[in-house]
Amino acid sequence: MSKIVGTMFFNRTTEILVSRSALLEDILTPLVLRSDRASLQASVDRLGKKINLEVIVIDAQGQVMAASVDTRHPRWKALHFAEMRHALEGRANYQVHNSLLQNTKMIFYASPFVNSEGKIMGAMRVGIPYRTVKVPMDQLYSKLFYAGLVIAFLSAILSLVISHNITQPIALLKKGAERFAKGHLDEKMPIPNTEEMASLAVAMNEMATQLDSRLQTIDHQNREKAVILKSMVAGLLLIDPYKHIAMVNDAVTHLLNRSEKELLGKSVVEVIPNPDFQRVLEEAMHQAEPIETEICLDPE
Repeated sequence: MSKIVGTMFFNRTTEILVSRSALLEDILTPLVLRSDRASLQASVDRLGKKINLEVIVIDAQGQVMAASVDTRHPRWKALHFAEMRHALEGRANYQVHNSLLQNTKMIFYASPFVNSEGKIMGAMRVGIPYRTVKVPMDQLYSKLFYAGLVIAFLSAILSLVISHNITQPIALLKKGAERFAKGHLDEKMPIPNTEEMASLAVAMNEMATQLDSRLQTIDHQNREKAVILKSMVAGLLLIDPYKHIAMVNDAVTHLLNRSEKELLGKSVVEVIPNPDFQRVLEEAMHQAEPIETEICLDPE
């Protein structure tokens, strides 16, 4: 990301240099072709300050014709710099390096002066401090950093809000399901604000209502059966396939002189060890038709 941003700023800066250089070329080219050094120097001083650039103009031999900065440095020679040499070869180019004249890192763009016959008459180099790129980049990075902190903070708050909005309804649904599991089917679940959770809560409430209704129906039917069994004069003895007593009514408990608790789950063969009863029981368990017979359980 930082590399992309840096490249973007650098490219924008070189575009500015190229456009300003083109503007200077239009103004300075006639003066270079006439070798009017006095007018050239005056124009370079005025324009260099106006557009805030370092401007140096050299002739075809690399000698300074005009400059917006003092070029009288013992180690400064125009042809020592690649951008100047390339420009005198007819190639416009830019370079980034430290400036001996301003003692700072700069971005330079150099381009040739060409006469009507295509002959190179000299070159011009314009420069801008590298900090003009670096400072905005640093400021942008700082803004991006703080923006990232703000976004992270807001994201954390948003995550907490979303988590609360999700976990709270789920917790309520869990409590409601636990109440239903304990048999409190008449206690309805609260309806959450979220559409999905609300649909689930409504469905579970409907399920609880239906289940409660069925349980009440079964309970009512069981009470009816209990009343019918209790009121029967004839004895009723229900035996499962393993010959264990599954149900008895009061008439049977009086007949056998035992309580219902003592009889349920016991083997009927042990409770009623009568051979005739056992024979009839075997026949009844192996045929679909009802059997009517008389059995004396107490011969005495």
